[in-house]
Parts: sequence; structure tokens; C-alpha cells
Amino acid sequence: MPRFGAYRYPRDWSAFADEFVWSGMDSVAYNMQWQQADNFGYLVYGIVPTVQGLKYLHLEEGNYTLSIRGMKYSFNGIMSWYLDGVMIASGQDWYSAALVYNVVFTASLAVPRGGLHTLACLVNDQNPASGGYYAFLTRVFVRMAGAG
Repeated sequence: MPRFGAYRYPRDWSAFADEFVWSGMDSVAYNMQWQQADNFGYLVYGIVPTVQGLKYLHLEEGNYTLSIRGMKYSFNGIMSWYLDGVMIASGQDWYSAALVYNVVFTASLAVPRGGLHTLACLVNDQNPASGGYYAFLTRVFVRMAGAG
């Protein structure tokens, strides 16, 4: 029997934010882990809106929910998410005047074929009230609709 039952590839996937490959063209990008009480995550910072995270994953063909967990903060930016170069979510504003932990943004995701895919995020905008392009992210989940 195949490793994933009747499926060739996994139907769900998750990664901590520090498992992504982070880069920032024309930006000062640095990464550090943060911990506050029972909350933890990964900080990504860029002076200009070009900070990008990249992760490779195997998924079965089908419809999924993408969930991004992190913290809203007064210096956070606005993010977009891409699968294989195609935008799947945009306008995720991680700004808040006060700290807000364990925020989850979700988006629908259609995977047209099973196999290896590239999931990317981009801090590409800034809330007018925000002081920067930070992203305090904890974990990213991808789960197939109806997966048990």
C-alpha cells in the first residue's frame, strides 16, 4: 500500500516560518526567533517591500486551505502568497497598533497537479499606520479540503 494511503503525495503539510528560505533584494533582512509567554515565531524584516520567503513542498492534486499563523504588530507589513508563481492570497495586513498574538489568515488554494510545488510569500506593501515591513510569523499550514 502507498505510504499516504490511496494518495501519492501528502494531503496536508506544515512548516515553521524559520524553515522557509528568506531573502530580501535591496533590503536589510534578518531573521531571529522570538518568544513571549507561550507564543513563539520567526521575525523577518525588510526596509523596502521585497522580503520574500520560499519553501518547496509536495502536495496531491486538489483543493486546500492555506493557513498562516503569526502576530500582528505596529511595524508589520502587508503580505501576498504565491504557489508556483501564481498569486493565491494578497492584502494580508499584519498591522495592529497593539500586539495581537496567534492571528490566523486563511486562503483557498487549488493545486492543479500532484508533485513538487513552490510556496512563496512576499512582504510587498505597508499599512499607512505601520512603521515598517516586519513579519512575525509562526507556522504555515496547508490542508486538503475534507482531509481527516
